[in-house]
Amino acid sequence: MAIFVGILGVFGIGAIACLFWIKIRGKISIGIIGAHPDKPSDEEIRIVRNLGILMLAVCITAAGVLLWRYGSDDSADAAAGSESSSSPSPESSNPSPSPDSPSPSPSDSPSPSDPEDPSQPSSHPPIEPNPSPTAAPAKSTAKYLSEMDILDDSSTDQYPDRLEVDGTKFENGIRMHRTECVPDVVQRYGEFSLSRKYNHLVGTVGPSDTNSTTGIEIRVKVYGDSKVLLNRVLREGDVPIKLNIPVNNVLRLRLEGTFIKGEDCSTGDLLIWGEAAVS
Repeated sequence: MAIFVGILGVFGIGAIACLFWIKIRGKISIGIIGAHPDKPSDEEIRIVRNLGILMLAVCITAAGVLLWRYGSDDSADAAAGSESSSSPSPESSNPSPSPDSPSPSPSDSPSPSDPEDPSQPSSHPPIEPNPSPTAAPAKSTAKYLSEMDILDDSSTDQYPDRLEVDGTKFENGIRMHRTECVPDVVQRYGEFSLSRKYNHLVGTVGPSDTNSTTGIEIRVKVYGDSKVLLNRVLREGDVPIKLNIPVNNVLRLRLEGTFIKGEDCSTGDLLIWGEAAVS
């Protein structure tokens, strides 16, 4: 580097000397260019000028190369320095222990190779196995209609007596009474609010085994918000209807029984909705 700068300086001084010699018309000697006793000719001035221009061009080019080379090295060093200063050093990422915290004495910490004295109680609490979680019992959402309020009805009740259909006695149910023999067709009903909470209506529907009318005939209907969900006719001796009716999104449920006069008539005839429930 120092030699290169020295050579660059020589070229620069030579260029200045050549141009200065032309300026003074060769009256004095400058380095290798001697003094001219007379006025130098145009050819001599041209040669010296070209020599000075050449040396000046070499000097300027070399200076530009020098600045480019060492300027790029300085930029790279500065970028590397900024990256190293931004990344944490290993010493800073691993904080040294505080001088205030005492290090454990070798005598205080038990050696892992030394077995504990079996005659002494263990200093470690026994490890108890984690109890397996017990699943909570599923809560039934089924609800008997006999436990719900009847919003509107005609001779319909929720009393538990005479709830016997086809030889089966039920603990819960809905009863519909004929109560009269005139006219020949008597309609009874009961309405319940479901509030869109239930999906199915289940139960068993049939005439009570205690009925005394011969040739009894009853039309059974189920409505969900005025939509007919069931429409069947039960006659004496028929198998009871097993209910499993979807009631999704139903607000108001209506059960309906229509008594049709048989060969004779009894005002005590009943239509039983045994174990009628929604879930």
